[in-house]
Amino acid sequence: LPILTSIIKKATNDKTPFPAEVYFVTTKDFLDMKWGTPNELTVRDSELGMVQLRAFGTYAMSIKDPKQFLTQVVGVQGIYTTSDINDYLRGILLSEIASTFGAAMQGKSLLDLASIQGQLGDAVCAAAKDDFEAIGINLKKVYVVQVTPTEEIAKAIAQRGAMGALGTTYMEYQAGQAMRDAA
Repeated sequence: LPILTSIIKKATNDKTPFPAEVYFVTTKDFLDMKWGTPNELTVRDSELGMVQLRAFGTYAMSIKDPKQFLTQVVGVQGIYTTSDINDYLRGILLSEIASTFGAAMQGKSLLDLASIQGQLGDAVCAAAKDDFEAIGINLKKVYVVQVTPTEEIAKAIAQRGAMGALGTTYMEYQAGQAMRDAA
């Protein structure tokens, strides 16, 4: 082939007549892909009014259609590095997380979230699956690992729990706190 290559180069002024680009796309399962809400999600709460939540978790996916993935992500978005692709996919997932959490909180309280955490992951997966498939990716599972309120809301919940444990009203609790602070 070296002789044939030199003849072709001389005939084409050192330019190859057959340019090619090679892309490697792995179809293995990508597990433990992390996601987290960059800001608090403000949702209605049946007991507390409105709450701000942060959520964290993981998701699992694989490339379902390499050609579609290349044309939709690499060709259209111009994304080539794994970290850029991760950020892009996380953005798609986070848009569905916000709406899913808002819908899941209808008629429920932050205090009920632990009991429906698995259902939240399944709902986010179902909502985002079509968006992932449109770019050639199979979204296999979404896990909601932790949902936490903001620090202020966590303190208010702790205070409300303390009042419930003592069997006092808010005014009685505040009066007791004021006497303790004054002493």
